[in-house]
Amino acid sequence: EYMKPIIYGPDEEAKRACRDVLYTCLDMGLRLLHPMMPFVTEELFQRLPRRHANEPPSICVTPYPLPKDIQLREKDVEANVEFVQSVVKSLRSMRADYNLNKQKADVYLKVSDEATAKILISFADVIEASTSANCVHILINEAPPSGCAMSTVSTKCETNLMLKGLIDVKKEISKLEGKKDTLGKQLIKLKDSTKKSDYSSKVPEDVRKQNTDKMNELETEIERLVSALSTLSTLES
Repeated sequence: EYMKPIIYGPDEEAKRACRDVLYTCLDMGLRLLHPMMPFVTEELFQRLPRRHANEPPSICVTPYPLPKDIQLREKDVEANVEFVQSVVKSLRSMRADYNLNKQKADVYLKVSDEATAKILISFADVIEASTSANCVHILINEAPPSGCAMSTVSTKCETNLMLKGLIDVKKEISKLEGKKDTLGKQLIKLKDSTKKSDYSSKVPEDVRKQNTDKMNELETEIERLVSALSTLSTLES
């Protein structure tokens, strides 16, 4: 997904770099997998175009990748990508909460410092493509316009998704309230079952753990729905 905006963009040099990275990852991946999956990796290797005419004719005789051969790790880049992934996850979660399926919404990313803004600006195309955004706006200590749903990513960044004009507020409130009621009933039923006097003695430990995890999931989902309903109520007014 990160490469889609580049591959479909106008920068030919960036496109070439993306293809080289993808080729290297696939080539190295096939070599690493070959001892465990010899036939499939050989078949795929034969379909790879060769970079040089004198390359080995079979994956069986290619050198096995060693750590010293692959000095490609950049921890700063990894940290930035992980941060951007958390931003994308937050926005996708909000889109799901408010049933924004095909609609493109404006995204406002409020940050507390220029360093964080610089990271997001460099990945703006990726965020836009990965979240079906109409446009990505980076705000440094500025409030987003009214009509947005908000979620906190970190102490330095919050995501805001423009909802005004994109959804039928009353209809969405009705949907979310119905879902909240259904989940609430499931939670009450599960809690009641755990309060029985013979629960600990009759229910296996792994099932008790599953029930606890399920209750935590239900409580988290209900909290998200309450937050979404609160946001929608402000839009309705």
